[in-house]
Amino acid sequence: MRILVHSISFHPNIGGLERVMKGLAEEWTAAGHEVIVYTQSSNKGMNGLHYEVIRKYNFWQLWQAMRAADIIVEANISLYSAWMAAFFRKKWFVIHHLPYQHADNWKQRLKNQFTRIAQNIAVSQYVASTLKGASIVINNFVDREFRITNQGERPFDFCFLGRLVSDKGADLLIQAFAQLYQENKQLSLTIIGEGPDFFYLERLVDDLCIREAVHFIGPLTGSALVEILNKHKALVAPSKWKEPFGLIVLEALACGCIPIYASGGGMNEAAGNFGIQFQQRNIKSLVNIMKSINSIEPMNLSQVQDYLTKFSRANVAARYIQFFIEKIFNDKV
Repeated sequence: MRILVHSISFHPNIGGLERVMKGLAEEWTAAGHEVIVYTQSSNKGMNGLHYEVIRKYNFWQLWQAMRAADIIVEANISLYSAWMAAFFRKKWFVIHHLPYQHADNWKQRLKNQFTRIAQNIAVSQYVASTLKGASIVINNFVDREFRITNQGERPFDFCFLGRLVSDKGADLLIQAFAQLYQENKQLSLTIIGEGPDFFYLERLVDDLCIREAVHFIGPLTGSALVEILNKHKALVAPSKWKEPFGLIVLEALACGCIPIYASGGGMNEAAGNFGIQFQQRNIKSLVNIMKSINSIEPMNLSQVQDYLTKFSRANVAARYIQFFIEKIFNDKV
């Protein structure tokens, strides 16, 4: 099949959506499909991809590519392309990585209306429940590079992974950690990521007098991220908003970290029977969970690995192809 992937943001930009769309393009190419990606992300010197990537395209280029493709796969609905894709609605598939209620404005409401005519794939049951149109659910995958590399003692306690923005709740985690640190000066917290809240969070750490126990190490990817996760006992995902799915929960599990995550949204779908949930935006609830981390029974790593099998990149990519074939080719028979 000739598969057109349209993703406004794409590799080498850092983020869950970018990793997922790149991984799907790689798997579909490896399976023998002809993949071409259209994106507005700049190259930034990144090469070596095994499929064509058109960056900074124009309207006419995208229209021609949509007309020639057997399948159009979009990462979320873009109003720039939706008007074109609507002409090819039978082969227009949209992967919804987030709900459209996260911002209450006419653009988001219009995007949700477009789900009535697209072939919709939601990354979680939670996201599916927010869409106007019917959809199936295909969860995101965890990349194969996330794995257990440390079979020994984990020297560090808690870590945060994500953008340093208010919705991600790093400030709640720092406040909760400060309460625990007053009782146990041996504890540590690592903040992995970057974002506009960096200086605010640094000041918060200083104001709470926990500078010696909190370490900001910036954004990490690849083997460096896997290595640091393998050094921590638990990953805390204290999001203040309802996460669409929670890819970091899967990444934590794959690296042997116990995920501690906020209620609401789709993170519980990623965690399954593993990890511990606390009440969203409730510092007391988070403190109580973090306080008990050393008394929690270790995860059965064999069971975790069995659970993660369904989230493998190859399995997820194959489920997409199966759905495409069912909707496009089987409907013609």
